[in-house]
Amino acid sequence: ITESDAASLIALGEAYRILGRNGADFFITGGCESKINPVSLVRQCMFEKLSRNNDHPTSACRPFDKNREGMVLGEGSTVLLAEDLEHAQRRGATPLAEMIGFGAAFERDHSGQGLARAIQAALREANLSPSDLDFVIGHATGHPDHDPVEARGLAAVFGPHGVPVYAAKAALGHLGAASGATEVAIGILALHKGVVPPTLNHHTPDPECPVKIITTPHTVHKKAFLK
Repeated sequence: ITESDAASLIALGEAYRILGRNGADFFITGGCESKINPVSLVRQCMFEKLSRNNDHPTSACRPFDKNREGMVLGEGSTVLLAEDLEHAQRRGATPLAEMIGFGAAFERDHSGQGLARAIQAALREANLSPSDLDFVIGHATGHPDHDPVEARGLAAVFGPHGVPVYAAKAALGHLGAASGATEVAIGILALHKGVVPPTLNHHTPDPECPVKIITTPHTVHKKAFLK
């Protein structure tokens, strides 16, 4: 059993919790998934809303865009090393980022309140306010029904068109269980480069998705992001 699209984020969160109670010094954590194979493709075509824009694949995934029509599948994997700071210092390692909060929640009514609770829990633990964040990396699949739910959850915490949101799946496709870890890695690279890349294929804002999408290179100042 896995936690589906959230699997690699849940794995990272569990590693963070165990490190926090001194149950370990070091974890190798991440996720991978193969979606582009006959069995998975049949299931996805039967039960999920996939984009049919096959003639223009690079513009097929349109997260939060009014003209989005469905997801685009991808494949990939990402591995993150989570380590106690003192342990890393003893072995001479240079940490790339610090994880200071984690939150998880569940909802049944597609209101976005579960996402809002998870974000609020992570911010409380990190002792941060929304204004402390440079950007958010959204799940943002381009699904006609799912994007508005996510947008409502984000708006409940950050306000309509609040903290800028980057949607990586427009460029990478939906990596399933690998998505979370991959997008955390993108966020860490953005912190080090000092800029968040633009979200592809977002041209027409959707009133049902009240989020501020990063569509041009976004400069990082505060060195903090949420995934």
